[in-house]
Amino acid sequence: MTEENEDKNLKEKTDLDKFEAIASRGPRKDVYEYQQGTLIKKATTTNDPLIKIMTIGEAAFSSKKSDKLDLSLVERLFSVAQDFSDATPATNKKHIMRIDWSFEQTKENYESHIKPWQKTNVGFYALETHYRYKNYPPKLRYNTESAMWWKVNEEQNRVLDELDELKTYITNKIREMPEHEKFFEISYALSVNGFRKLKAEFTRWALKQLSETRNKLLKEISPDVWKDLTRAREEDESINEDKMDSG
Repeated sequence: MTEENEDKNLKEKTDLDKFEAIASRGPRKDVYEYQQGTLIKKATTTNDPLIKIMTIGEAAFSSKKSDKLDLSLVERLFSVAQDFSDATPATNKKHIMRIDWSFEQTKENYESHIKPWQKTNVGFYALETHYRYKNYPPKLRYNTESAMWWKVNEEQNRVLDELDELKTYITNKIREMPEHEKFFEISYALSVNGFRKLKAEFTRWALKQLSETRNKLLKEISPDVWKDLTRAREEDESINEDKMDSG
């Protein structure tokens, strides 16, 4: 998980702790409503779409009326959202994002978890894919950084030409793969923009799919409990604004 994601998750956890404190002060019979309301309120107020998806999932999993929900869909979306959230840059290569999927990379899982929402092409680094590392493991003569250290221009150019040829070859091989294999290869070596594009494509689709689930979960929360949680957040925001003004 990136440092940016860790900071976001810490803030989200802090907000959730505050709502849970309100829940613990509520009447005992309403604890369940406060807990569910806390999750739905968090999903409503957060600006992070992955947090929205995962929090709705948490509320669905703990719902007393889960038999009325499409938990199979929720579980798939939660899993994909979690994998996006856990994605990290390649070691010493911050311009490359890797997604390590938590589910087996089969055709069946691709069709159930990925295919419904993934429609556009995204940028990737052919020389950083599983296919490259498995079939053409890097050697010194394929290392562009090492090549730049060499003083003999002809040798340097030869190495760079070999890398360009290998990149073109691997790119073509990946494009010829079955759809599911191609996707999993690409998602292991995404460009930063490619990762953002893929994540945005998923979150837009997933939130639309979860709208019915969210509406059903909202019906479990009484107006009084929702007002309490809303008031608690407004009071907290007011306190924070006062602290900023005084600072």
